Amino acid sequence: TADAFRCLGCEISQMGQGTGRNADALALAPRERFAVIIDAKVRSAGYVLGTEDRKFLEYAQNHGTELRRQGFENLYFVVVGSSFKEGDLRKLMDALAASPVRSANLLTASALMRLVEDSIRNRSKFSLGEFERQLFAHKIIAT
Repeated sequence: TADAFRCLGCEISQMGQGTGRNADALALAPRERFAVIIDAKVRSAGYVLGTEDRKFLEYAQNHGTELRRQGFENLYFVVVGSSFKEGDLRKLMDALAASPVRSANLLTASALMRLVEDSIRNRSKFSLGEFERQLFAHKIIAT
């Protein structure tokens, strides 16, 4: 997941998958002044939000405070997984309501790969600013 965001042009700060009190990675766009807090979930039957909502809020608050201190104006939270249900988005938005995150998104792995392919195919036209516009507004981004 971190490599895919790197391919999009982000600087990556890997926090370490499964290390407890950290998200899996931070994707940073210093020139555009936005950052993405990333948590990847792998489940054979798809990921269902509910058990880790408190952890997501903790990630958003802790990383958000530090990212703001570093000058990142817009913060986004992205959960990457194989599939999501519409109710998961509402749960994620509710969990992050008290955080500095501007928008929360559920991004399927296949949609992330499509974004990377599109960015490579259209490298001369692709910009992180355009990618940020896709992240704005709570939504599920699927294929």
